[in-house]
Amino acid sequence: MYNIEWEALKAAFTMVGYQIFIVFAAALIWISCNAMCLSTLVNHKVPFFYLLYTQITGDAYNSITPFGGLGGVPVKINNLTSYLDVHQASETIIRDQLIHSLSGILFTAFLSFL
Repeated sequence: MYNIEWEALKAAFTMVGYQIFIVFAAALIWISCNAMCLSTLVNHKVPFFYLLYTQITGDAYNSITPFGGLGGVPVKINNLTSYLDVHQASETIIRDQLIHSLSGILFTAFLSFL
């Protein structure tokens, strides 16, 4: 991060233009869908915005830790223990990870078929 050439970054954003907001909007939609899935798994016992926060922080840890996407799982479980016991939170996050993995495989298979 410290070695980023800000002029090059500014030039890239200028070249893309206002379409860069489509990327951010798509990310917000994707994260919201993941939070809705999590809400369904906990039978709507946890406030939606707290689940949104949990998704964002967990995914951030997944991005910055080299654990193959598992760095954020303990963070998500820890966040959910504010509303659920540790067994329910663990089961919910494991099911959520399974749904994400399966939906990714199905989506890739569907697009490969097309």
